[in-house]
Amino acid sequence: MAAQELKDYSRARVYIDESYESPERFTALGCFYFIHDSLKNVLEYNFEDARFHKVTGKEIRSIKQCKSPMAQKEKFPANFFEQCQWSRKGFIRTRWSLSSCNFDLVNVHLFHDAHNVVAWKESPSYYAGIRRKAMDFVLHRISDEQHEKLPFFLFGDFNFRLDTRELFEVSVLFVIRACFNGNSKCCQLHVDVERVLEGNCNIISDVFITDDEDSG
Repeated sequence: MAAQELKDYSRARVYIDESYESPERFTALGCFYFIHDSLKNVLEYNFEDARFHKVTGKEIRSIKQCKSPMAQKEKFPANFFEQCQWSRKGFIRTRWSLSSCNFDLVNVHLFHDAHNVVAWKESPSYYAGIRRKAMDFVLHRISDEQHEKLPFFLFGDFNFRLDTRELFEVSVLFVIRACFNGNSKCCQLHVDVERVLEGNCNIISDVFITDDEDSG
């Protein structure tokens, strides 16, 4: 935090989840907030005494269990993603006041796609449903009655995906046509998608191309 590039940021807060020895709680999340000197009245919230405190200096704060006085952390329940119960996904919330405007900053890490074939089979995918469930969990937690409801900013790694099936089919079509120099007769492409996604198929040599004049 002593880098020359940060010379105009004399205040900083770093929150790091260090509950390494507790797999059921560890999220591996961290938040780094650097506050520019042009911002004159910045406060951070203490969730234990329910008061805002002036931000001065630079501090690194460890989150050992579910929370620290200045940050709330939670890992998603293991039954949200039973194929990957070891997954380190969850959120960290901090609360700020900037020129009397109060708000929450919520760093979120949602679930990934554990298997390409499963993600390809339907849209929205099975994994998109899990991510939605996790996001609903976050929204419920930050809107509960334990603390005053405030505007909030969500950011982080949402692991959002494109429509995998459509993306794959369009990409394969583009590759095939490019390899066959745009031959307009390559109109029907039959690809064993599951073999390709699992790495057991060469997209070019294992694709069957049917001339539209012979396809009936």
